[in-house]
Amino acid sequence: MENERWSIYSVGRIEGEEGCVGGYVPIVRHVEMVCAVFVGFDLLFLDKCVINDPIWNTDVSVHTMIVAYNKATARKKAHEGGLLMEESLQTQVLIVGAGPSGLMTAWRLAEAGIPCVVIEKQSAVGAHLNCAGGVDESVLDFVGMGRGGYIKQHVDTFRIYYNDESYRRRYRNWKGIVVSRTEFDRALALRAEEAGVKIMLQTRLDGLQRDEDGDFIAQVTSVFGLKTIHSRLVVGADGPKTKVGTCLGMAPRLRPDQYIVFATMDLGGLQLEETEAWHFLFRDELPNSYTWVFPHGKHAANYGVGMLPGQHHGNWLKDLLRADPLLHKILGTTTPEVRRRGGGIVPLCGPRPLDEIVTDGALLVGDAAGMIEPIFGEGIFPAVLSGAAAAETIVDALSRGKTDKATLAVYDRRWRAMPYTDGWTLEEYLNWMLSQYKPFYRLFTRKTWRWKRRWMIRRFFSD
Repeated sequence: MENERWSIYSVGRIEGEEGCVGGYVPIVRHVEMVCAVFVGFDLLFLDKCVINDPIWNTDVSVHTMIVAYNKATARKKAHEGGLLMEESLQTQVLIVGAGPSGLMTAWRLAEAGIPCVVIEKQSAVGAHLNCAGGVDESVLDFVGMGRGGYIKQHVDTFRIYYNDESYRRRYRNWKGIVVSRTEFDRALALRAEEAGVKIMLQTRLDGLQRDEDGDFIAQVTSVFGLKTIHSRLVVGADGPKTKVGTCLGMAPRLRPDQYIVFATMDLGGLQLEETEAWHFLFRDELPNSYTWVFPHGKHAANYGVGMLPGQHHGNWLKDLLRADPLLHKILGTTTPEVRRRGGGIVPLCGPRPLDEIVTDGALLVGDAAGMIEPIFGEGIFPAVLSGAAAAETIVDALSRGKTDKATLAVYDRRWRAMPYTDGWTLEEYLNWMLSQYKPFYRLFTRKTWRWKRRWMIRRFFSD
């Protein structure tokens, strides 16, 4: 098997008849086959066990795996298969973060023949629920992945609830979708892997330094024993609180007035009546916040709340789910099943300026670069667009043999010119949304007259 076609995906648990019997082992995925490398286990013992793979959520029989049952054989298999069992690794580009922006960057680089490694601190691709999954359908045409099973619902309508009133707006020339971020990200990861990208999960970036040649030495903590990664370039795709940006002094910490906090749940056991709409709920008694319901078909949905920092206590989302009659009416039940929980922050300050997203040998993409729609927090499409722009910039820079800030600065122009939707560029869309978010949030503060709220909602959201 070709070395570059291997990726370490996670750590699987060895399970027998009495549960976890052997601890955790590295799991590797090679296109359609899963294999594991075992050190010091008895094959006869393992023959009765399965490996629980947290990435693909399957139990894999040992018979379907390549098993190395002693340390020497394990290391030989590791090197033959391209597995990373040493303390240091060399690559051309290190990408921190296995979300849409990082995976899009990696895939485009691999397609251009540039070696790259993606590291992700979570235990699985898409493991953390930090997105409601709403996005413009045209993102699928841009990434070229087709209409896969990760699409949970097609939508063409916004349904806005203000106290007991309801307003509906349907867009004839716009199509939205709700995706499962877990499945969408894993589809991106599999495609990147097939192109030759190595993806290492449970590998956390601890620090970045430069060597005497100006290249990067990344200090990491990894379940695979890896301690340092040497690379010529680094791409920060690690979210709003970017570690890459912090280590390189590029991205200052966000102030409380520059972001909103959100909490979200995946719900099941529902009976939704209006599935082809995104539902947004606003209330006078809960200022500086809003609630959403994004259907996943008739019987499931993503439910969440966005709020300014410090507005409500941590159990507010759960309390609302239990006690809100309007929410019960939308969901079609008073006792929904909570399947997953998550949360995070959404930057409100818009795209970061050039000096905060580009430096010698490094770029920030996606949420790390502030490329997220500041009202409802849609960041999937901006993420993949910025990832594509970053990859194009890196390919050109490496072909010229220059990775300084002046050479990489073209990235700032490229992402701004990326086509978004309805003839808008990404810069135009984000700037327009940025101009709207302050009056939008001010609309739902205690200082705003109720009649003005009603008038504004009717103006913007009624057909």
